Amino acid sequence: ISLFHIGLISEKVNGEYFVSQVLDGYPAHLAGIERGDKLLSIDGESFHHWRSFNDVESPDEIAARTIELIYQRDDVNIAVAVPVTFENLFDAYRTATANSIQEFSAGNKIIGYVHFWALSNSTHDLNFYHQVFKDLAHCDGVIIDLRNSSGFVSKY
Repeated sequence: ISLFHIGLISEKVNGEYFVSQVLDGYPAHLAGIERGDKLLSIDGESFHHWRSFNDVESPDEIAARTIELIYQRDDVNIAVAVPVTFENLFDAYRTATANSIQEFSAGNKIIGYVHFWALSNSTHDLNFYHQVFKDLAHCDGVIIDLRNSSGFVSKY
């Protein structure tokens, strides 16, 4: 199921929403939002992890606009304009993984890096993982980052 989102996953703690994941290369990431930020409001309304983006009468309205997100970091409120994207969760995690791929030098070695946001056993995802490692095969080593990921995601 495709949903409107900005590339972040939140967690409700004591009635307040906090960022638990920010997907690489997505609007929230590009706006500087970080894990641990407290989410306050979207366009003047209290933040809700799903309703803020998907409880709308006309989906075309939200898809064609940028929202104002207010969040708090270190007791400072920060307002950012963030465009909304529309896709399913599997595609979002796959795209964020692709966006995370990096290579860097460490002395005379080339190190690859990939942040797997989620793993699944779908044929499409298995082919994607194979391609990621094929693209990094020339590296002397690869860092596989599983921090803050959603673990194993299944369509079944």
